[in-house]
Amino acid sequence: YLGGGIYVGGQGAANKLDDYEEGTWTPTTNIGYASITSATYTKVGNMVTATFQIVFSTTSFGVNTHISGLPFTSNSTTGSASGATIGFYNGSSTTLHLYLAENSSQLNLRDIDGDIQHNSAKVTGKTLRGVVVYRTA
Repeated sequence: YLGGGIYVGGQGAANKLDDYEEGTWTPTTNIGYASITSATYTKVGNMVTATFQIVFSTTSFGVNTHISGLPFTSNSTTGSASGATIGFYNGSSTTLHLYLAENSSQLNLRDIDGDIQHNSAKVTGKTLRGVVVYRTA
């Protein structure tokens, strides 16, 4: 235990590591019940890595799909470091990707074609595994 933090690579303020955390989070969706089999995160300083596996409801509401409940809100600076990827998806869409906006704790499912939001009819009953790395506020 180091109460004041630890300096890595120098003694300047930018080199001080004073925040490390691991835990679980609870993803929720806007399309009804979803089964969550795994959702973990690691936070080092202001960078968060969150992983999840979710099985979407078998009910389609015809709405744009998102996953809420990320453990921390993303940075509000436009273009700040963030990225999300899909590790597994058993649906038929090949254009699905994840998008995390600034100042948000919600991943939006998007079609690569024209950056259109992904409709819930495409993910009903499907399993999605993903990871997002982002800078927190």
